[in-house]
Amino acid sequence: MGTTNAMIGYGTLLKRGDGANPENFTTVAEVLSCTGPNLSLNIVDATHMESPGYTQEFLPGLIDPGTITLNCAFVPSDTSQSNLMSDLKNRTKRNFQMVFPDPTNTTWGFAGYVVGWAVTAPINDRLTADISIKVTSVISES
Repeated sequence: MGTTNAMIGYGTLLKRGDGANPENFTTVAEVLSCTGPNLSLNIVDATHMESPGYTQEFLPGLIDPGTITLNCAFVPSDTSQSNLMSDLKNRTKRNFQMVFPDPTNTTWGFAGYVVGWAVTAPINDRLTADISIKVTSVISES
């Protein structure tokens, strides 16, 4: 029997670009989990009056690169988190990197807008924030 190559998510980083040339990327602090991107392929109906067998025909359309959602331990004074809030308020498109904890630190690069920010403040647990980034580019892998 072979051994697994599975990994845990611990060590995955989300980094925000500063827009400089060359661009510098800063890790978003206190990320608890990251969901996405959730890519999907749009399907276009190509059915016409002579489609065979009374059957609909479809074509692949455009790829929607989806959204990435971060769940963070919310630290109001942390600049890596507050910069994301500023990006949302200012409608600023940024470059991001998602760095995985595999031996080669596989990195996915993409552009996106911060489109959601929701804070949860339970009475007897840590403050958290769910931050959503709408991906607006092809996701590159390096």
